[in-house]
Parts: sequence; C-alpha cells; structure tokens
Amino acid sequence: MTYPHRPASQAANLRLDAPVARPWTVTPQGHPARIMQPSRRYEVLWQDHNGSLAELTKVAPAMPAFETAFTAFARGALIATPSGEVAIEDLLPGTLIQTRLGPLPVRWIGRITLPPANLKQDGGPDIFRVSADAFGPQRPAPDLVLCSGARLVHRVARLAAQRTGPDLLVPIADFADGVHVTQINPMSSVTAYHLALDSHSVIEVNRLAVETYHPGSHLPEGLTGDLLRLFLSLFPHLREPSDFGPLALPRLGLDAIDDLAATA
Repeated sequence: MTYPHRPASQAANLRLDAPVARPWTVTPQGHPARIMQPSRRYEVLWQDHNGSLAELTKVAPAMPAFETAFTAFARGALIATPSGEVAIEDLLPGTLIQTRLGPLPVRWIGRITLPPANLKQDGGPDIFRVSADAFGPQRPAPDLVLCSGARLVHRVARLAAQRTGPDLLVPIADFADGVHVTQINPMSSVTAYHLALDSHSVIEVNRLAVETYHPGSHLPEGLTGDLLRLFLSLFPHLREPSDFGPLALPRLGLDAIDDLAATA
C-alpha cells in the first residue's frame, strides 16, 4: 500500500523501539533499572466523513489490544470488490468491497510491519498460512497468509435453532492443524493489515468469509486512561468506543462451539 501525501519527515522522527515510560524498579544488585515496554509503529489511512483521505503514524505499545487491530491479513491478501479482487496493499478507504450486506465502503485501514521470527524477542502476533482449498474448493484460492488478529466465519448447522445462530466467528489459530492451516515463522519482515467499515462486517478474502476489525463487545482489559485515549486515537473516524457498534456475528472458540453443539 502506498500512503499518499506523507511528509517525508513524519516517519523519520519515529522509532520502532521507542520506549514507553514505566516506573523505576530495583535489580537484584540494588541498582535502579527501567522496565522497557516494547513498542511498534502503527500506520493508519482513513476516510473522514467529508470523503477526504487522511493518514497518521504513531508509536504505541506492542500490546495484544493494539496489535490485534492491525494484524489480520498479510500483504497479498485479495479483497473481493464489485469490480473484482484487490490486493489489500492496493486498497484505499472509500473503495466499495463485498460484504454480506452488499457493497460497502472501507472506512479505515491499519498497517504494521512485523519483524522476522528469528529477531522477535518480545513475542508478537502469530502468522498462519492457509493452504488453497483448506476449507473447500477454492476456499481459499490461492493460499492465504493470515495473522492472529483474523477470525473466520464457521458454520455449525446444529446451532441453527440456538440463540447464536449457525454462523460464528472463530480465531484463525483455532484451525491450525499443521496441514491445512500452518503456523509459519518467516525469516523476513511481514507487512500486516486490518480494515474497518462503518459497522462490523463479514467480507471475502481469497474467497474465505472473514470479519472486519472490531475490538469486541467489551474493550480489552487494561485499556483505560491514557492507554484507552492512545488506542482510540488510532481510529480518528470514531469518537467513542461505542462507535464501533455491535458485532455482526457472535465470537467463539472451537472448543466452546463443540461444547455448545453437544447440548443442541
């Protein structure tokens, strides 16, 4: 993805390893030391309500609450639009994409660069390769690389009469079996993306049904005060957490679905 109109000096002043202030502690030797919270550079491109494109780059903590908002699709993922598939890196806010409710415009795109696995010392999102036809003919097509922030639509016919309904959102990690969905450790950096619409939606990525970004029914634990304000600043098109709206489908892990299906 190319972000237009970026001042050349904007990114130059940002450091991927910029420390986040933490209280002083004491080492076993009695010398003071600072606990350094790993951080990442988060890039955002969005469309405001006047239809104009805008962008920002911020350094923020490498916390799951932040990383999940930016790590669903790796570069090369194909997003279905009314005029055909578009690679995620070529997508722009305002572009109509296919959803379960028909074509809707993208409002927000987040991007992050994940370091190679052999250099990661601070954990970080997992990365998975979904082999072509893993979930049926041309689902996906071709192979698809997803990160741990992705959730797939999983249909359980036995739950059709349940309050949840038959369609549920399941984290990609739950499908990892080492054959069809494999966790991988790339030796080079991976550019990951997520996107959001005006409301939580289900879209087609490499012909798989996948959700757009939503923080969940409740904001992640620990997001309060300054951290919450920093988190929300990455979504300039919103004012309050409630602006994310309701979830399009319930979220459950495969184990919880199996337990629920057993009682259906």
